[in-house]
Amino acid sequence: MQRSSFKFSYDGVPSVLIELTFGDRAWQCVGEIDSGSDTSLCPLLFAEVLGISKQDLTEDEGEAANGTKFPIWRPKGQAILGQIMVSKAGEEAHPWGEMFSMDLIFCEGETLLLGRGDFFSAFDLQFLNEDGEQWLHISKPVSPFIGP
Repeated sequence: MQRSSFKFSYDGVPSVLIELTFGDRAWQCVGEIDSGSDTSLCPLLFAEVLGISKQDLTEDEGEAANGTKFPIWRPKGQAILGQIMVSKAGEEAHPWGEMFSMDLIFCEGETLLLGRGDFFSAFDLQFLNEDGEQWLHISKPVSPFIGP
């Protein structure tokens, strides 16, 4: 099984470089891995960058873990795909693993949060403390891609 490892500081948030694709547009950004989030939340600004117009979104209401309500927008129609990107020092980022369907919900935040509903179901994840260093190990399961 292929595995990729990411080191992060104890007070840091585990994150990966991810490429979001919608139709013929793609956008690379850092996604924070959030085991407390049922779904992946994406800044509304990214919808515009991906070419998703307001007419392609349905407004709804989301609820945070603390009960706070906030506006969200769900895309209609075509799926948004995700792809983990990795690089070694001095190299350009390249795709790792398979593309996977994302059930992104857009909100007025600034950070892409990768949640359990799509990101966690596409990969096997291990959060480990190895000799005092914090690591995230991501492995590809046997059938990682479930297309739209």
